Amino acid sequence: MQQLANWEKFEAKSIRNKNKKIWANYLFLCDKNKNREKALITFTSPQATAYDKLSEIQLIKKYFAKLLTNLRIDIDKFAVVELGETKNNPHLHVQLFYDLEDVVKIKRAYTKTLQHFNLYEEHCAFTLTDKSKTHIKYFAYILKEYSKKLSDKELLELDNARKKLRVGNNRNMQFISHSHNTLTRDVYKHLYFKYKIGFSKADFFYNAQYMSVIKSKNKKISITWHNKPVLEVAYFLKIALQIHKMRKKILYSNKEIKTADFHLFFVLLKSAFGFT
Repeated sequence: MQQLANWEKFEAKSIRNKNKKIWANYLFLCDKNKNREKALITFTSPQATAYDKLSEIQLIKKYFAKLLTNLRIDIDKFAVVELGETKNNPHLHVQLFYDLEDVVKIKRAYTKTLQHFNLYEEHCAFTLTDKSKTHIKYFAYILKEYSKKLSDKELLELDNARKKLRVGNNRNMQFISHSHNTLTRDVYKHLYFKYKIGFSKADFFYNAQYMSVIKSKNKKISITWHNKPVLEVAYFLKIALQIHKMRKKILYSNKEIKTADFHLFFVLLKSAFGFT
């Protein structure tokens, strides 16, 4: 077997480091959505040449992503453009994480994509995962061309094949893309290991402005907790509780004058604070 030159080994090492980051993002997305439904969708282009296949895959990818966005549902996705065994058959794999009630909408977007590009359904699989039959946590299939088991030579061949196709209209093609989270991966890790706060709670606290995140130049993470939203909720609950007690009191009162006074007070309070 022909030995690789030093510069080739260095290049292969650089590719491995990039692949590690890709895997880290994928595993992170899987962990975040471990309790959700999963589906794998594959789109294959019928175009003749590898260049034309990739060009159409780029359009399919954008079109399908836009349809999913327009659904306005909570969905995460990880998309990979794979070259295939011969490295000249670009096709798209999309791993989806979603809620069960949204599967019909997703299938509708999938079917609409097939029709829009005149794709053959037998070459474009929509595979659902039955949680009652499988407990697979990570679906490594879509990232097999980024596997750490590949030799340096195989990594270089795949990288060169992608570079040859990434020209002309395909020069900006992204072979890997995925949903972005509210916070960065290191912030989620910091919140979990320091405060035992998971992904969903972290998103809620951040979006509700219960906390803010500050990163210093040396990448040190600092979390600042805000009292104002907490006090607003506490005040709302206190007022609501007082109104509830007043309702109970008037329910068992037989004095008409108290009834009239209570209703007047409640109407004023409702107008002032906007309770419904």
